[in-house]
Amino acid sequence: MPDTTPARTYTLADFDFELPAELIAQHPAPERSASRLLDASGPQPVDRVFRGLPALLDAGDLLIFNDTRVIKARLLGAKASGGAVEALIERLLPGHEVLAHLRASKSPKPGSTVRFASADAASHFDAEVLGRSGPDGSLFHLRFPGEPLALLERHGHVPLPRTSPTPTRPKTSAATRPCSRRTPVRWPHPPRRCISTKRCSPRCASAG
Repeated sequence: MPDTTPARTYTLADFDFELPAELIAQHPAPERSASRLLDASGPQPVDRVFRGLPALLDAGDLLIFNDTRVIKARLLGAKASGGAVEALIERLLPGHEVLAHLRASKSPKPGSTVRFASADAASHFDAEVLGRSGPDGSLFHLRFPGEPLALLERHGHVPLPRTSPTPTRPKTSAATRPCSRRTPVRWPHPPRRCISTKRCSPRCASAG
């Protein structure tokens, strides 16, 4: 018989919960296959480890792999007046342009420039403020003097959550596509041997 259970409607409040800082992982597990895995396939969630994933799969199941890698999307700089500016690049646009969140005591005006410096202050670049953008005008439209990803790699910082002050271990080769944001729990990509032990051949899709 077909499942007649009504679909549940979710709101943002369903995902709002308290997460104490001491419970947020600061480092991935030394052995990647020992990473924690939450099994929500039954009526009650069960804590497992990642090496047990093959036992939870059936032939024909769909595995979705997140192949994004975090880019250095956070920039620190200053306006011509000397006021500090912090930027988080939200989106890359054609023509060396980007959309970004800016934090400053006074918002920079269209036509002005913001100078972003590298962590060691040995190099910098100037970005032109083109105006505001986004559905509610909360983003700033900037033009970089060169290819944005190259400039971010040289001058940017990884945008870690404020509850995660420590750096992570190097990312694995499984991460290939750039993404500007990092989530608080930073697990490494799963070892493929954990997946290849399953006799079935699940289809794979990419999640971004």
